[in-house]
Amino acid sequence: MNIFDNKTCYEIYYNTKVNGKYMYDQRSGIAILQYKYNSKLLEAKLLKVKFLLGVGELPDVFYIKASLKKRALVKQKFVLEVEHSCEVFIPDELSCDQYSYSFRYYDPIL
Repeated sequence: MNIFDNKTCYEIYYNTKVNGKYMYDQRSGIAILQYKYNSKLLEAKLLKVKFLLGVGELPDVFYIKASLKKRALVKQKFVLEVEHSCEVFIPDELSCDQYSYSFRYYDPIL
């Protein structure tokens, strides 16, 4: 057992930089815990909505509301990850690639 193991001596390696970036997250413990809680809560809500949509037995109005709720939850999760400086990829639900070209942004200069 090494006395300076990074799993047992966290405070020694707290300010260590590798390739110009800190080895460990520099936010407070409360901020990290709050981020994890909010992230897990959004994931649980999103899982429920995806399950309802996957079953496919929703009437028209409820299907539209569930689709809008799914999009809103994905957007909230995306914004939460951006705010906490996580590595973020644009989810498929927020991407414009699934729409036809007439729905995409049109730049009149081009």
